[in-house]
Amino acid sequence: MSSEEFNRYKRFADALIKGDLEELEALTTETFSANLGTGLEKLNREQLLAEIARQKEGMPDLGKNVSIQQHGIDKAGRLVVRLINHATFTGTLRSRHPRGGSVKGDGRKVSMWQRDIVTFKDGEISTFQVIAESGDNFAQLFG
Repeated sequence: MSSEEFNRYKRFADALIKGDLEELEALTTETFSANLGTGLEKLNREQLLAEIARQKEGMPDLGKNVSIQQHGIDKAGRLVVRLINHATFTGTLRSRHPRGGSVKGDGRKVSMWQRDIVTFKDGEISTFQVIAESGDNFAQLFG
């Protein structure tokens, strides 16, 4: 695996958490798209940053305590990073639903196991996909 690709991924992840569109533009292809799951497919850079900002309203420390478990290149040539994103639900999490709604945090700590799958084209990130490894993320927040 190219350490250059993994370093680019780490810079990309840092830019997401910081909300740095300029850095994202420097790291990704013109046709970049992200997939964060049902209802959040084919996001462009701006949409991806808006979704991360929405999540950070509910969990202000999101992305500040990440434990990378392993990383490597899969058979399709994609970088796969397995990680745990630890956060605290202290803010208000707004719904993405058109009718709105929100849930106020109660200080609950969550550990979100996920895999980030990254495709590169000519050294730039062309796609970014997040797959939750466990179905208990919502149970940790709202259970």
